[in-house]
Amino acid sequence: MIFKIIALVIIFIVCSLIGIILSYEFIRREQELKDIILMLEKLKTQIEYSHTTVKDIMLSLSNEFLKLSFLNDAYLLMCQKNSFKTAWEVAINQSNLRIKNADKNLLHKLGDIIGSYDVSTQIKEIKIIEKFLNASLEVSIQEKQKKTHLYQSLGVLGGLMLVMIIV
Repeated sequence: MIFKIIALVIIFIVCSLIGIILSYEFIRREQELKDIILMLEKLKTQIEYSHTTVKDIMLSLSNEFLKLSFLNDAYLLMCQKNSFKTAWEVAINQSNLRIKNADKNLLHKLGDIIGSYDVSTQIKEIKIIEKFLNASLEVSIQEKQKKTHLYQSLGVLGGLMLVMIIV
């Protein structure tokens, strides 16, 4: 009898944790979008005012935004004599970002822009990408508000349902 109670408690806890883990993905996506938007702001500033190489800018950004590991990956690939565009594409493709594919495509577009145009064109294009990412952030915030509680509740209720079925 005691083993059955322990098993039921474990089932309930596991189901609840699954709901929490699934809801965490929405929180992480929102935070990644915020970090990327902030990184774009810093990138704009460095392009416009620092007049340093793209490689140095990537080193600076990768040191500042540790959670965005693709920045460090891109820097390391650039150190291996890859072009920024190639390094950026590979780093984005290999990253474990939780953002949607449309947002990743915007980041890929950034690889085509940086270092290929004059400063004012790069700044303009980055601003356009920022606008799209801000719109994605708003959608992400709304999804998080709706679905985080939903997944947590489904985890708890699913666990309770399984416990009731087993009992």
